[in-house]
Amino acid sequence: MGDCHGRSNWERVVEDNPVYDKMVFLGDYWDSLNLSHEVQRANFLEILEYKKKNFDRVKLLLGNHDYHYLPGVRSQGEAYSGFQAVWSFDIGSFFSSNKESFQMAFDYGPFLITHAGVSKTWLNARDYYKTNQGLEAHEVARYINGLFAKSPSFFRFTGYNIYGDNLTQSPIWIRPASLLKEAQEFPFIQIVGHTQQSGILLSNNPPLKGDCIFIDTMGTSGQYLVIEEDAVHIKQVSL
Repeated sequence: MGDCHGRSNWERVVEDNPVYDKMVFLGDYWDSLNLSHEVQRANFLEILEYKKKNFDRVKLLLGNHDYHYLPGVRSQGEAYSGFQAVWSFDIGSFFSSNKESFQMAFDYGPFLITHAGVSKTWLNARDYYKTNQGLEAHEVARYINGLFAKSPSFFRFTGYNIYGDNLTQSPIWIRPASLLKEAQEFPFIQIVGHTQQSGILLSNNPPLKGDCIFIDTMGTSGQYLVIEEDAVHIKQVSL
């Protein structure tokens, strides 16, 4: 599922898919432009409870609209559009007391899933990919999660484009135009949210290595992605 931003239509996805191996949320649980803080808070706590009841099967990724509430990040002045300054300490405490429930990346077979996507430029800046050409999705996911655990500051907003459309941006910030410049060089398929679409975008079905699938549609079409034996299916819930 793409970015929730306080919406509860993820519950319909769960209802419509009672049998599954993994259920993956792509982050951005906060900072709705039209839902109250109280509604967002209640929805976030319901997602956390769902995770706790299905800990190994439910994966909660972090997005930029979650990242700026992390205590170590918030103190450095990192704040993006929709940032809820009055509630920032309380929101940050939810993340700090549930660290084990969140991660930056998840892999599933040939698919690498992050909030916004991964560029070779970003990996190369950390002396990683250029010395490990041809890495598979699970290796890159493990590296990203390890890097976040060691130093969350590596995921801060960078570059000169205020929209984040720059190859130097991290997996919670890079935009589609920049991501697509290098994606075909990877031996895996990326599934990302972050940039809202009117409907799920994919170039090929079944997808090919190097493809990107853009699924930030929970607030527009209500579409979400289902993977079965490496084939992808687009499904939809009512808004």
